[in-house]
Amino acid sequence: MSWSVFRAKCNVLTGNPHVTRELFAQTIADAYHTCVTLHFETVTAGGKIVNNAPKLPLLNQQILAICTANMASHQDVDFLKQIGPAFVTYWAGLVITGPTGVVTVLNPGQWNNIKVPPNYDFQIILNALMLSCRTHIMTLTGQYVSSVVPGVTSPWSGAFLVSLP
Repeated sequence: MSWSVFRAKCNVLTGNPHVTRELFAQTIADAYHTCVTLHFETVTAGGKIVNNAPKLPLLNQQILAICTANMASHQDVDFLKQIGPAFVTYWAGLVITGPTGVVTVLNPGQWNNIKVPPNYDFQIILNALMLSCRTHIMTLTGQYVSSVVPGVTSPWSGAFLVSLP
């Protein structure tokens, strides 16, 4: 249900002629934050991200800064490429705690996106953003430390993060 929540939260921007840069950045950041907070992790038996609340204001500020800079530009921009580092930074140092252990994200992954040409359909860029975000999560790496068997650690991948449709 997390990516459908992301889409629903972002769709409030559709058709509203009075969307400010601030509202746009806040909506995208809040939708992403809510979405990843709803993810659960399989190696830790359903672990949840525990320290991502402070990341939301930073994500919002970074997206807003890019939107503001783009307003002054007359160049063709690759918006998803520009905001990608904000999503990568969001994951740096996050901790996932579950009944069977703890995961620490050590490498926040890499961002890849599809360049979206200028158009008037918000769903095109929203779909591309969702694809980029979901692909990015798969590139996360870290370390799992078991709380069931003392001393057991193993590499971890973002592929173990599960979302409901």
